[in-house]
Amino acid sequence: APALTASAVVRERELGTLDLLRGTLLSERSIVLGKLGACLMQLWPGVFLLIILTPFQVVKLAWGTLCLCPTPDLAFLMAAYDASPVAIVVSILLVMLMGTLRPLADMAFNAAVGLLVSVMAHSTGVAVASAYGAILAIRAFVYLATTIVTYALMLGLFGWLDSVGSGPGTDVATMDPWTIGMLLPSLMPFVVMIIQLVAAGLLVWVAAQVLARS
Repeated sequence: APALTASAVVRERELGTLDLLRGTLLSERSIVLGKLGACLMQLWPGVFLLIILTPFQVVKLAWGTLCLCPTPDLAFLMAAYDASPVAIVVSILLVMLMGTLRPLADMAFNAAVGLLVSVMAHSTGVAVASAYGAILAIRAFVYLATTIVTYALMLGLFGWLDSVGSGPGTDVATMDPWTIGMLLPSLMPFVVMIIQLVAAGLLVWVAAQVLARS
């Protein structure tokens, strides 16, 4: 995705056709969205493959259950274990949906980063290298941030459970700290996915503004 979008606009600039394109009745936003849509259309085999492989997320859940590895995806099942069969089915569907939407959100965000770099750069090679460098840096920051936030929330939650459990007249027997603690990491991918989609839209809007002022 970033390899395609990083060369979309800067290639027009190198060929000298960007000024001709901007001389038409198309707005800068239309140009940016057209380039983004054309690049994403070239990735349709990957999108189609993700949709086909969505049911196999259940295999991942089954493997985690057999090897007794409580992965974050299993937190939904752990939280719904004592609820009802309907809750378990809904949890499985959410995990399957997440397995498809997360790569699509990654693709949209990476494409938006490459498009913004392409608008600002003056060389295709520099644009592609800068896009991948920016994405790697952002991924490292997001990983560290989510890890720190998750552990901070878990420590705060366990401390709160200890304080509640030691209070008079309180009963936390029905609260499973392990289940709640595992539910927090499972929620972080949802949060990151939403942030990526919002950030992708903002990056595309910024790219259109930068192109209009360049």
